[in-house]
Amino acid sequence: MENKKEGKYIKSLNDLKEYAYMHYDLLCLNLLEKLSKIIALLLIIMVSLMLLVIMLVYFSLALAYELSEIWNSKVGAFLCVGGIYLLISAFLYFFRKNIFVNPLVKQLSKILFDDPNETI
Repeated sequence: MENKKEGKYIKSLNDLKEYAYMHYDLLCLNLLEKLSKIIALLLIIMVSLMLLVIMLVYFSLALAYELSEIWNSKVGAFLCVGGIYLLISAFLYFFRKNIFVNPLVKQLSKILFDDPNETI
């Protein structure tokens, strides 16, 4: 009788260990999925920003040279393009929360706190 009780306790303990290992594995898989989504999001942002910078350089040079043809002054044209960038930078600085921070936080929280078991 005593052996039967011990066998049940050992089996229950083994089942509990197996459950804990499975739960740990599930946690690791969920963490891996979320990290891969975050890394993919960051890579997309970085590549997009690099392409945007390259595009802006070419458009800026084109605009500056076109303005220099119109105004007959390369210095004035390049200063005008620099002033445009200064205005854009000020605008982005003042509205940085609405443009950058809030969407990024929303996207990260969607990735981190999205329930994988939830059906759409």
